[in-house]
Amino acid sequence: MVVAQIVLGSGHASKVANSWYPGGLDDAALLGIDVGTTAVKVAAFALDDQELWAHSEPCPISLPHPGWAEQDPEDWWQAMETALRTVLSGLPAGAVRAAGIVRRVDTHLLVNAALVPLAPAISWPDQRRSPRSGFSPEY
Repeated sequence: MVVAQIVLGSGHASKVANSWYPGGLDDAALLGIDVGTTAVKVAAFALDDQELWAHSEPCPISLPHPGWAEQDPEDWWQAMETALRTVLSGLPAGAVRAAGIVRRVDTHLLVNAALVPLAPAISWPDQRRSPRSGFSPEY
């Protein structure tokens, strides 16, 4: 069987031969999802560490004022959906056995009780809390 592979960041597909399909654990895939600052990257790997399929979908970052860095969480969602659909389209149904997801720790998103975002996410490069900003709340 031949599976199309998308090289991360290129958006171009190339064909590679695979022997991991069909049947049993040979068709098992592990999925990795990285929600990064500039892109959501999704990759599927066979149990022998062979990359089966990967896709990177850009996520814009907004710089509305000097020192500010914000992101719309809807952009993350849309990028993840596109990247997941792209990768899963190249795998047999039921092939994914496990998935892991990571997100940069220093990005903050405030939500209400229904988990609806209250404002854009404040991304890690934001400088509003740096000593240079002059902003220091009293505790």
